Amino acid sequence: GIAIAMMANSLINCFMRLWARFVKNLYKDESYLTHTLPVEKKTIFASKIIASLISVFTTAVIIIVCLFICYYSKENIQALKYVLELTASTYDTTVIKLLLLIAVVFFLEVIFMILIGYVGIIFGHRANRHKLLKTIIIGFVLYMFFIKGLGITFRGFVFVNSIISLTIFIVGINSLCNEIKTKVNVNITLVIQKGEK
Repeated sequence: GIAIAMMANSLINCFMRLWARFVKNLYKDESYLTHTLPVEKKTIFASKIIASLISVFTTAVIIIVCLFICYYSKENIQALKYVLELTASTYDTTVIKLLLLIAVVFFLEVIFMILIGYVGIIFGHRANRHKLLKTIIIGFVLYMFFIKGLGITFRGFVFVNSIISLTIFIVGINSLCNEIKTKVNVNITLVIQKGEK
């Protein structure tokens, strides 16, 4: 549980640091240097988006490696294969296409979250007072508007999220069953040893 919480925290922390860096570079003391560069604004924004994508995907790779280290076992790999095959057969597709869909939806969701944060920051900093509060409110309202209004990314995200949740649940149940089986075997061995004495 703690490992999963720390991995989720690393992704959330990554987004928060990206948005904070965006504010510092474009609206705080560093903005003087940023805005005096002989570069167009669209180039500055493009560089921010590219750097953000690299940071988020580096974090995602680290999370995948950590999940592998924490939960690798033959039983968990079999459970993961079972869940992916079951989900692929339910949606009448292959496991490869399903994994590709998960990757594409994750990529779109990351871009969406980064851009909504940047738009919230830009509109929030147009105000004279309470810039941070307005940034948070505008970002949240825009996120909810696009999620509820369009719903395209959200449906895919819910689909991917349900697959991940189901996988974690099955892997957890499998680990719990193995732990119970081990404890029962140890207890039976102790009872047998006491009976022999």
